[in-house]
Amino acid sequence: MAKYLKRIAIIILAFLSLPTIASAQAMSDKTAGTALQIGVCPDGRYESGCSQADMEKAVTLANDYLITLRSRCLYQSESRCWVISSGSFASMERGGPIIWQHMQLMPTDGPVHEMIVIAEGMSGDDMKLVTAHQVWGYFIPPDMVENSDDGVVFHIAGNVGGKGNADFVLVRTKEKWIKIDMDRWFEQVNAMLPAGFAIRQSVKIDLRELFASSPVWREGDGECCASGGTVKIDYIIRAGVLMVNRLAFDESTPVGQTQYIDNPDSGTAMQQKQAEASLDTDDAAIAAIDSERANAAFRKYQNSDNHPVEIGKMSECAAYWDRWKYSVDSMNNATFVGALDPALSSNNAEKQSFFWLEKAKTKNRLEQGDAESFDAIVAKSNEAGDEAYAEWVNEDPGSGYKLLNMLGACYAELGSDM
Repeated sequence: MAKYLKRIAIIILAFLSLPTIASAQAMSDKTAGTALQIGVCPDGRYESGCSQADMEKAVTLANDYLITLRSRCLYQSESRCWVISSGSFASMERGGPIIWQHMQLMPTDGPVHEMIVIAEGMSGDDMKLVTAHQVWGYFIPPDMVENSDDGVVFHIAGNVGGKGNADFVLVRTKEKWIKIDMDRWFEQVNAMLPAGFAIRQSVKIDLRELFASSPVWREGDGECCASGGTVKIDYIIRAGVLMVNRLAFDESTPVGQTQYIDNPDSGTAMQQKQAEASLDTDDAAIAAIDSERANAAFRKYQNSDNHPVEIGKMSECAAYWDRWKYSVDSMNNATFVGALDPALSSNNAEKQSFFWLEKAKTKNRLEQGDAESFDAIVAKSNEAGDEAYAEWVNEDPGSGYKLLNMLGACYAELGSDM
């Protein structure tokens, strides 16, 4: 307990000498990280060029917020929006009561994002925006780490598409709101690890203990399987920045090849046997989620000459690759993901989706198409992508591999700079 209180005191005292931050915009601009990229703008489109200030201006803190907080999005955008969760911290040692809202945003032409809005009650019924963040990934609702006379500490954990942390930390002292710079520690860990070792994915930070641990990837490891050992990370806060104080790296040495063993009682092995028994020569009838057959369905059309040349088909390709990326990222099957063709990796799927959407936009501009017509094309393409994804996840025996066939037809050789 004494160790915990000491660490919290370090967090708060590290900020008492920093200048007051006058607005949510100023606070957000103090750090530039992946989580601060504006993916869904007020116009409902994906990365259409809006700023942090534009996003904050679209947050409406109406007088009836307490009644509608659980059902109406505070962010006013043309995109579809759902309230995932919301809440409040009514009694604070410092500052006014806090409300927060966690939203899911679905732009017309891009991937799903999540958003967190935090506001503070002022005099009367007025609310003041503290911060607003978006992420292509997910957030976890705010955790009040400390509520004391010295200050109040909030930790909002987040993940950027499975590739890194989107955490942010706010401190409310007597005079001001302050934000911790969380953008440097990840690179510091990899700089401190021995050559050939690295962490690659997000870690769960215990802010109360200023501690985290992570698997360590050895050079050559697949994304699914870290074989380098474990690193324990001890943090420290200096001048408003979360930094690595010390690492404890427990290296492990692989013996033999990685083996993937299914529990026969889990249903996976039984499903595999049933799938093998039901196979015939028609690829469209394959229903089992099996990497070799998925690769075969993809490669069947990969080298075809039927690459899309119409705006609608290019837009559909972007939607197919976007759904495939989501499928791979959310699949709890390391054996399947690890054995996929590299062209079907999550990273390449993201690049392919971006490539085809940008190609469709460019062609639309060259043909002098208007934005409204293009949005309608993208919406129709998203419906096609959703349909193919649903057939895939539901293992439709008639068309479950249509998505892989379409990915093959939509595969483009991209340069290393993509």
